[in-house]
Amino acid sequence: MAKRKTLRLEVDQLRAEIAALQAERASQQASASATEAGPSSGSDAAAAETGGNGEAGDLERAIAEFTETAEKEIAEHPAIAVGMAFLLGLLVGRLTKG
Repeated sequence: MAKRKTLRLEVDQLRAEIAALQAERASQQASASATEAGPSSGSDAAAAETGGNGEAGDLERAIAEFTETAEKEIAEHPAIAVGMAFLLGLLVGRLTKG
């Protein structure tokens, strides 16, 4: 029983730390966007709305671009996409057996 209370206490402390870090990051992003000079374009406004400042925004944009490209490629070449998925499944199956 003591272990559960200790673990629960540690989890609660970690959650509190995460919340504090998120609040600190949000305030830093807000102050950084407030100090930027010049008119913002539509893409800058969209990036600011999604929290696109910094590395996290770059990662989000890269994932979105990759997803769009993958969807287009799959739509243009569905047979190749099915074949690639099959080969990937075989590869994963071989790696997990050995």
